[in-house]
Amino acid sequence: MGTWGTGIFADDLAADVRDEFTDLIGDGLSAAAATKRLVTESSEEIEDEPTVFWIALAATQWKIGHVVESV
Repeated sequence: MGTWGTGIFADDLAADVRDEFTDLIGDGLSAAAATKRLVTESSEEIEDEPTVFWIALAATQWKIGHVVESV
């Protein structure tokens, strides 16, 4: 994983979270279903870098208007 700047998405993990979540929404999943799948499939990343994962997911949800309250 790499970081190349100070922005939220200037990090490989953060960019991956953003891209994967938006892809799942684009595939027709609800925000809750997309979140559940992403969290399930990213357990190792969450354990390694929880702050990056959750901030990236929250920012992505807010930006695209699909916010899950638990995030």
